[in-house]
Amino acid sequence: MTPPSSTSTMQEWSDDASVMSHRRRRRSSKNDLKQAQQKGKVKKWWKGLWANLRGLHPTKWAGGGRDWVVDPKTGRIYSKTDPSLYLAVSPTAPLVLVKKGSPDQLSFDPPDSSNTMQLMSRDGYCVGLKTREVQHWNHKIRYIEAVVAQSVAPATVYIVANSLLYLPHLDLALDVAWWKFKEGNAVNFAGGPNREATLVHHEEPGTTGRDWIYDPDDGTLSPVFCPGLVLGRGARGLVLTDQPNDDALVVRDAAALAKGQVVPLILNDGQCIGTTSVQAEGQWIYRQSIVKSRTSEAARIRWDGNFIVLEDEKLVLDVAYWQFFHGNSVNFAGSQIEFKKRKSWLSAAASSSMKK
Repeated sequence: MTPPSSTSTMQEWSDDASVMSHRRRRRSSKNDLKQAQQKGKVKKWWKGLWANLRGLHPTKWAGGGRDWVVDPKTGRIYSKTDPSLYLAVSPTAPLVLVKKGSPDQLSFDPPDSSNTMQLMSRDGYCVGLKTREVQHWNHKIRYIEAVVAQSVAPATVYIVANSLLYLPHLDLALDVAWWKFKEGNAVNFAGGPNREATLVHHEEPGTTGRDWIYDPDDGTLSPVFCPGLVLGRGARGLVLTDQPNDDALVVRDAAALAKGQVVPLILNDGQCIGTTSVQAEGQWIYRQSIVKSRTSEAARIRWDGNFIVLEDEKLVLDVAYWQFFHGNSVNFAGSQIEFKKRKSWLSAAASSSMKK
């Protein structure tokens, strides 16, 4: 009998090793799955795997701008991530897009001969900067939120290329958030990592959220792309403050909230905090926090020991971009996938009850 060649023997050993390795991997996977099943965490295991694969994050994402502490003694709410920052009602209104002819629209005097324009409305309201420091998001966008109030210093902008309202000392331009031209969307000062990126213009004029046109008839400023919308005053909302004794809000039913009960977000001074309609951006959905006039419009919230959750939906109180500084906005946000699943479940439950 002729002995097998060394080549064939090595091939058999290689095949055997491959099979053994494959079997070990299968046993390891089965053991992991078995352990997960025993602990009743199969759904969470798959959900976590899927989230990691897609780069998604859950609504209750701890370790950042969604962790809060409710103090039942003082009625104040502060960030668990940065305990020096408390929840407050903004003293200024955001700059937003409103319908032309709205009572909240702003009317400005025309630009002067040097192509500069002071953003002071004829009714005494000024468009200014919320902070002095430029904030950064995603290493690509630099921005400062724009605010409207009678007490802020008006920004002076330079008109570049007939349509760009530019702050040269900050290298920022007036910008529609996410370039979404819809009523209520925010307008801020934003720019790219360099001057060229800030002054970017497409080949077709009016296709960016940084192109504006002045109407001499009523003094309004509109996006070139959407002349039916103009700059206007939005509703005040929630922000962070580093002055707890002066500015921090006090929740009327803080003791009940601290115990995990559902309470309306009504403050000791009578102000009511509600929300806007649901908006979406990327993997997230959100509702902006706004001051309401009627108690029936106050948002109903619950604190689970870490997250402050809206009662009717799985949205949690969230610091904008998880940037911890005095004056930053605070709204309700959540995972779009979780929100859609909950909406589908509610719709199915409603239709089922109607059939009964």
